[in-house]
Amino acid sequence: MADGRIDAESFVNDVLPLEDWATGLDLVGKGRKVVFQVAGTGVR
Repeated sequence: MADGRIDAESFVNDVLPLEDWATGLDLVGKGRKVVFQVAGTGVR
C-alpha cells in the first residue's frame, strides 16, 4: 500500500482467543502464523 500500511490478513493463518495460548504456541511451532485476540476486542 502506498501509505506504508500492510494487509496482515494475507499472512495470518489463525486468530485464537488469548486463553488458547498453548494451542497457539503449538501451531507456531508447526510454522503457522497466529494472532491472539484479547477478550472484548473484535477482529478488524
